[in-house]
Amino acid sequence: FDNLALEKFGNRLPQLTFEVFRRVSSTSGDSLETIVRAVTMIPGAGERAYDTKVQKRDLGGGSTVPENDSAGRSTSDWSVALDDLKAFRQLGSITPGHPEYGLTPGVEVTTGPLGQGFANGVGMAIAEQFLAATFNRDGKELIDHYTYAIVSDGDVMEGVAMEAASIAGHLQLGKLIYLYDSNHITLAGTANLSMTENVAARFEAAGWHTVSIDGMDTDQVRKALDESRAVSDKPSLILAKTIIGFGSPKKEGTFGVHGSPLGPDEVTAAKKNLDWPEEPAFFVPDEALDLFREAVKAGAKAEKEWDAALAAYVSDHPELGAKLKRALAGELAENWDADLPVWNVGDKAIATRKASEAVIQAFYPKVPTFIGGSADLNPSTNTGMKGGGDFQHPVAPGSEEIQGELGGPWSYAGRNIHWGIREHAMGSAVNGMAAHGGVFPFSATFLVFSDYMRAPIRLPPIRPHSIMGTPRGFPPVRRRRGAGPGRHGGAPGPRCGWR
Repeated sequence: FDNLALEKFGNRLPQLTFEVFRRVSSTSGDSLETIVRAVTMIPGAGERAYDTKVQKRDLGGGSTVPENDSAGRSTSDWSVALDDLKAFRQLGSITPGHPEYGLTPGVEVTTGPLGQGFANGVGMAIAEQFLAATFNRDGKELIDHYTYAIVSDGDVMEGVAMEAASIAGHLQLGKLIYLYDSNHITLAGTANLSMTENVAARFEAAGWHTVSIDGMDTDQVRKALDESRAVSDKPSLILAKTIIGFGSPKKEGTFGVHGSPLGPDEVTAAKKNLDWPEEPAFFVPDEALDLFREAVKAGAKAEKEWDAALAAYVSDHPELGAKLKRALAGELAENWDADLPVWNVGDKAIATRKASEAVIQAFYPKVPTFIGGSADLNPSTNTGMKGGGDFQHPVAPGSEEIQGELGGPWSYAGRNIHWGIREHAMGSAVNGMAAHGGVFPFSATFLVFSDYMRAPIRLPPIRPHSIMGTPRGFPPVRRRRGAGPGRHGGAPGPRCGWR
């Protein structure tokens, strides 16, 4: 998009959110306001890398954009009309207070609880790296995209975000870029009531590249995005200082904008301050509308080019091409279960985790996109795929001895993800992997530790991605054993895992 046009509309189009929240008499306005602004700046948000008429996203050269506890979703998708914004948070509308995948076109994940979108994005970036390492050939980057997210002060406070940031930094996910909307406001006050640490230093310590900018300056945002894309061995956090309620004479920069609508008089005053017409209530200039409608053409063109590249790939690599097409369709190869072990009534008793291990070892070679792991419990859950490779950055860390590998390639093509002791991020990232598509992800831990995973366990049943419960063809499996005391400080014995 033209830079001058972006500069002209980037900080004024968010006034639409004032009207949205005036209608419903409530708000969580910082997220929606920021998304409207950012959609003019993030590549792939303004020019979605798919044809918006058919809602199919390609995986080459585009972007995925998960958002967190967002009060709405601004999208260049023309099937979300202005009337849908007017129906925000109304029964039967496609614009609920928290975005839901499968309901609103353009929404990539259902998040809800703060921090979930952050960790979902890490899962998406993992899926992209795995599929690229598994299928790209001959220098042709068929799977090649960035994952962007907009995160808030609340997100970076949540523990799940730091768990996810830690694993992303360890894995060196260089195609993961987050815009941190640092308006220093939470629902109950200024952020310094509860957070005073150096966020940039915290993320740098976790292995992230960081850059601090004025988030109200579109040129700085674009330059920061360019700088971040140039860093290939670290995920990036762009700390963008922004102003909540920008343009409101009395409430700009106050926490009242986060939790309450401006009110009719202040909306009018804000429009005057922004040199914006007072009527009609949801005014969008034709110039701005035409600018964003270009995304439809851009998306159609990008998808056509990617479909052609896929066809050429299938022609050059028939066997791999067939596997990739099945993976993208969420389908299993014929006879994938032909070698599954069988147990009959009366056979010698076998622990369920040992039976599960035998099943995984039997089918995983025939399901090339089955990928996942446990929260530091491979010897106990028996979910490691022996010889399946370890999902890691290709360059091993330092010169220290590494123990616990499962054999096979040490690369992004590895099938075993070592989540570490990060149950919450593990579950949320697995959800993001399934939302990305192309993989059958799984995770495993002790049942008692699944209490750390309440949000990622709760979210899949309310959205079309079937992830931890029944990810497209795999039945739910919960492994239990006797309820006696466990060996971790008296922790109960039951264990569980999801595929």
